[in-house]
Amino acid sequence: PAVIVMTAVGDLKVAVDALRGRAFDYLTKPFDLSTVLSLVDRAAQDARRPMPATVNTSIEKGSHDTMLGDSSAMQGVYKQIAIAAPSDTPVLIEGETGTGKSLVARMIHRFSRRALQPLVFFRPDTEHMTESEGELFGTCLPSTVTGNALGPNKQPGLMLLSGEGTLVIDEVVELSIAAQAKLLGAIETGSYQAIASAESDPFRARLVFTSSFDLEGACHDGALYEPLAAQMRVINIRIPPLRERREDIRGLAKAFLAMATTDPRKHFSEKAFQFLESHPWPGNVRQLKQAVQYAALRAPGTLINPEDLPVLEGQPGAQSIAGSAAENLEHATRSWLQAQCDQDKGFRTETEFPEGFLYDQFLAIAERALIQAMLEECGGNRAAVATRLAWQRTTLRHKMKRYGVYSAGRR
Repeated sequence: PAVIVMTAVGDLKVAVDALRGRAFDYLTKPFDLSTVLSLVDRAAQDARRPMPATVNTSIEKGSHDTMLGDSSAMQGVYKQIAIAAPSDTPVLIEGETGTGKSLVARMIHRFSRRALQPLVFFRPDTEHMTESEGELFGTCLPSTVTGNALGPNKQPGLMLLSGEGTLVIDEVVELSIAAQAKLLGAIETGSYQAIASAESDPFRARLVFTSSFDLEGACHDGALYEPLAAQMRVINIRIPPLRERREDIRGLAKAFLAMATTDPRKHFSEKAFQFLESHPWPGNVRQLKQAVQYAALRAPGTLINPEDLPVLEGQPGAQSIAGSAAENLEHATRSWLQAQCDQDKGFRTETEFPEGFLYDQFLAIAERALIQAMLEECGGNRAAVATRLAWQRTTLRHKMKRYGVYSAGRR
């Protein structure tokens, strides 16, 4: 018989266990009768989907902290992860910055048959595109460079080093169209050629793509190879922004607080929870986590009140800041920097940070917001935006591609 699991605990582990155990589907309480009747009807009519044998992996308590949530939106994400994990088909994970795309990729790998194989992450570098593509595909250096009298010396890329594991490519639109076409060829044929090589190498890994870009806009602008986009969308997981699942904020805040402090007595006041739930969280789960870390350090006692939380732009009833807009920007910058330093304190050494790490991270946030605001101000006229920012139009196009800004006009 087809089995439908009913549960009061709708997390990722339940979704994976239910579908691995060959359940037809699962329901999270509370639910309405129409949902049950529709699911039972489908279970009675549809042939059961064959499921693979159980993979010998497990999920540790707290290891998926940023994916906590009982909202219906997150239930859908859990179910998609459980369905996608046993397959070898490429996966596209879409979501705004800070929603947890990399974590979803990790969960797909963890619950797949490839769990004991390498999990490799790759982010293209648009400023050093040739070197970046060499890092991905590998490069053959001529003997005149290597000093090898026997011929070219092949430097293996991540496509080869990922073996039979999972290769996660973040923001594939930052690769050249030629490189994107080469990726599609590797998916379709199971082989590819390193740069400057006449020989083919086997490609056995599974590809997972993550993107915060408007992919339709990227295809329209010629930044994304449309046949590859079609292949990527076969299994497409969209992670909802935090503003679309506000009912998860309390649970996430409690989990982040438990990680940020060793004092079990520390907790949020009801007003602090209301403060958190009313904010739009443009930085999503990552921003919420940083806000909780800040509050855990700042609160003098065991109770966290709204005044202990960082100032959040657009927050109704938030702590007021005197001064001009420039002073507000300065204060926000200081708060962001403090949160970054507090987050990394005690966990990393200076040698682990590349030169300019914090500056590049800050610039990515500030420039993207600036470009989006200017596009709105200029009605999507890119020429006007470039003029007002004193940039070349090619510079503007490059930065728009880098930050995934495609939604506001294409002039």
